[in-house]
Amino acid sequence: PDSYPYTNTTGPEYVPFVAPGFGIGFEIVLFNHFSIPVEIGLMGEVAVPTFSVIDAGLKVQGGFRYRY
Repeated sequence: PDSYPYTNTTGPEYVPFVAPGFGIGFEIVLFNHFSIPVEIGLMGEVAVPTFSVIDAGLKVQGGFRYRY
């Protein structure tokens, strides 16, 4: 079986991390309630107990939501 990072065991273990980032985005609003946010920015993920970088780089994200 594959070993999981930070544990050297075969079972999953909870690893807390922080994800700082910054960027810019815009939001399309439809019918006064539905919105589609689109964002782009720089983001990194750092594991808290070991302070090792998990991931870093340019990220694009979006979504679909109902605004009450």
